Amino acid sequence: MNVLIETGRHVYTNWQTILGMHPAHPKLDPYKWTQRKIEQTKEQCPKTLEILARTCNVKLLPHVPNLAYRAAIEMMARHAKPRARVATTSASKQNGAGRASPEHLRPSSPAERL
Repeated sequence: MNVLIETGRHVYTNWQTILGMHPAHPKLDPYKWTQRKIEQTKEQCPKTLEILARTCNVKLLPHVPNLAYRAAIEMMARHAKPRARVATTSASKQNGAGRASPEHLRPSSPAERL
């Protein structure tokens, strides 16, 4: 399991072509197309960095039984750091530690899955 921000891949703070505003080809330079000055900084998307810091990549192996994955999900949910505000989880759906239980993380209706 990898925390996405620690991999360094697909994290805009590591994209020198974006931060340095160096396009791959001079004729395809979006910075010259705009009517305003564009500044790219590492601090401009703090919410994105916050989401990446708490998102992980779990590699699934086809030969591992589903029960093992369920146990791993429950363990991760028990050890997850509680957040100050959780928009989709009410206090009544939380376990005693203030974290959402795995069964409450699954969408309950087809509309919630979209």
